[in-house]
Amino acid sequence: VVDSRTVLVNLDLTPRSPNQGAVAGESRSKAKGWVELRLGRDGFLRVNGRKVILYLGEDQRVARIWGYEVLGGLENRQVLHPNLRDALLECPHLVPSSWHGWVYFWGVVFSVGTQEYVSGLEITNSPAGREVSATEREYRNCSWNEKAPAAILED
Repeated sequence: VVDSRTVLVNLDLTPRSPNQGAVAGESRSKAKGWVELRLGRDGFLRVNGRKVILYLGEDQRVARIWGYEVLGGLENRQVLHPNLRDALLECPHLVPSSWHGWVYFWGVVFSVGTQEYVSGLEITNSPAGREVSATEREYRNCSWNEKAPAAILED
């Protein structure tokens, strides 16, 4: 922790498995080493100064699509590493107030046998306050809609 709005995150560490016994695949995240994760005063999350946005593919905005289609749409995007998700779980006050529902981190796909998962956050509001928890989703055989964006770096 650098200050109340900033943490440093090591993307070279093996990401925590979202599912008991899952094995992390290769990182699809372009960022390596230590990065700065900061919640700006404007309410946007940034990685090394670059704004994080929630991405939905065109088809995903209007219909349910398969996970392999989501993954294909993210091919040329800068997806976020799940170690950033873990940092947000440890410092939930850094999760932007505009984020709600589910947000997925496609930088590493985990596998258990033939099933493949991506890790994410579930953000809920309740009378007790805002809650941020870990989630994962088997991506290949599930349909994805507008309620399951990917966290990516803005171009």
